[in-house]
Amino acid sequence: MNNSVRHIMFLILAIVFLSCEDEKVEDPVVQPDPPVVDQLMNWELFNTESFHNVSFPIWFNSNKIKEDSIESITISAYRFQEGRDTIVVKDTFPDEIWKFTFNESGAVEEVLLDEYVEAIHIASHEFNYKKSPDSTGYSSPVVSTKYKFNKEKSSFQGLLDQVEDLKIFDRLVFKSEDSLSLVFRNALSVLKEEHVFLKDTATWNVAFIDQNFNADGSNYYYFGNPKNFKEAFKLDNLVEKTYAEKRNYFENGLIKSQRLYDEGFYQKRNFNYDNDGWCLSLSDSIFSEADDFIYNESAEIKYSGNRLPKQIILKQNADTTSSNLDKRFLFKYTFIQ
Repeated sequence: MNNSVRHIMFLILAIVFLSCEDEKVEDPVVQPDPPVVDQLMNWELFNTESFHNVSFPIWFNSNKIKEDSIESITISAYRFQEGRDTIVVKDTFPDEIWKFTFNESGAVEEVLLDEYVEAIHIASHEFNYKKSPDSTGYSSPVVSTKYKFNKEKSSFQGLLDQVEDLKIFDRLVFKSEDSLSLVFRNALSVLKEEHVFLKDTATWNVAFIDQNFNADGSNYYYFGNPKNFKEAFKLDNLVEKTYAEKRNYFENGLIKSQRLYDEGFYQKRNFNYDNDGWCLSLSDSIFSEADDFIYNESAEIKYSGNRLPKQIILKQNADTTSSNLDKRFLFKYTFIQ
């Protein structure tokens, strides 16, 4: 091989090498986890299922409640309705009004829920807590309800209505605890199902549940403790998991995403934070059990100057051409003088 040929081959190899260098893929930029700040809401509990689980009244950050001298919070939930011309025609009276009153340590002391249908008061529920939540967030309340039934109905029918209405809530009563599990029984359900929290990751498997509990499809099992579990599900025949909820956390323990399951559908929720760690919005996607997409929903969180939520607006995006108002939550506060 003469010198000219060698020179040409050297140039070809150099060009190939430089081309490969130009095409080198850069490593993806790793986004840092949002920092943890003292937010008022525990946002993973901002959903119907968690608000109706009245034995874990940890919807709010007790440190923030105490620091800001908050005496009570009222959340009014409005649902928008559309007329024939798709213009919103109703947002004048709330469907639900929740009032939370706190004790001196910032824990929930009383919850009042008033329900309305077309501005007609149909039910009042009251939950009183004699003790602050323990280390797991548990505190079982005294429950009372006043069902606004028609005068034509008998008092017996009214009592039946009250019992039926209470079924929408979960009042878990402590049953047992050991080093591996924490067990509660639902006192308000017909089945009186158990809720079993598996605290040790070594027990997060079907074999352990089979050996220690009755996996007949009626009880709920949780991988983790009541404050920050990873999964919640029923188990039938040791094979089929019927999920109730899944959670995904950042490394620092902040909630990242969540899935909520209900009667053949599930809601995938992402929590969106700013650089300072404040949750600015919730992004929901609704799917069928067969993973067919149904619609999107977004919730914008608006704060006051002292970083307390003042309004949450939900918009439903049934398709890519429209964005319709769905719900609105208004927050009002009273402060200790």
